[in-house]
Amino acid sequence: MQDLLLTQNKKKEKRREQTSYTPGASPSESTLPRHVRPEDSPISPTPGPRATSTPETEPRTQNIPRRVFVTTPNNPSPLQQKAPRQERPVVKINAKDYNLNLDGEEVEKLIKKVERIAQIEGATDEDLAMQMAFWTTNQKVSDAIEAMPGYEEGNWTQLKKDLITKWGRVEPERRYRKDSLMKLFSETQEDGGIGSLSQYKKFMGEYETIVTYLLRYRYIPQDNMFHEDLFYCLSADIKAAISKEMIKDNFMVRAEDGGYFIPPMKILKKYIDKEFEARILVTKRFSLSRDAGRNVTENIKKVHFKEEAFPGMN
Repeated sequence: MQDLLLTQNKKKEKRREQTSYTPGASPSESTLPRHVRPEDSPISPTPGPRATSTPETEPRTQNIPRRVFVTTPNNPSPLQQKAPRQERPVVKINAKDYNLNLDGEEVEKLIKKVERIAQIEGATDEDLAMQMAFWTTNQKVSDAIEAMPGYEEGNWTQLKKDLITKWGRVEPERRYRKDSLMKLFSETQEDGGIGSLSQYKKFMGEYETIVTYLLRYRYIPQDNMFHEDLFYCLSADIKAAISKEMIKDNFMVRAEDGGYFIPPMKILKKYIDKEFEARILVTKRFSLSRDAGRNVTENIKKVHFKEEAFPGMN
């Protein structure tokens, strides 16, 4: 029994020695016992300042700009979704409907005709280029068109150049000559001259078309050289009426041989227009007075009819 107590006391002393703490010793040299107070525990030395590459400034969060991040939804709205591209259908031009046949001659006329048809049908240049090879009954012409760069690329501008290069005229066709005007003057005089406003408008339309062409290509220097021809294309009564007015206004001067000098084209047209306007005004007044007289006659007939149908009413 005594031996057992001695053994237990030795174990307790040995355990006490193991748990004892020496002041100043580091925690690695001895283990802190459970009964040691916090104020008796050693304080680790304060570390010295560290050198850094960033200078000490105000808090960085003050200068950081605010950024707003906008996120797109995973499922875009119908407005954001792009509609699928729809291919435009080709506008087909029926060669039989417009009597188109490219035979290698007069290609310039055919090109102008095709472009007018395209405006009517709403076809694009690409539509024309794609169909040009089908507007011919000649297989050789069709093969030649298909081999042209403008046809392969669907480029109407280039295809026109290719067509004119192969089948076009060396010189452009001349539409009018100076003889065209002389023919117009002679035919008008043979028909009795210009006696009405409709005849005058028709004549001037043809005249100005020819003169514009001749002036454009410098076949004539000016249009004032035909004022005498225009005067003699008028009917006798129109010539007499405007001559009287032009003589009164000193625009038609007498020559030494007794004749008269015809004024320039601009003045001559002015008096012709004035004469037709006066005639239209007289015609309207006569028509109104005639209608008024007809109405008076009808009213008189109505009054007589009432008197005969109901005698003794007045």
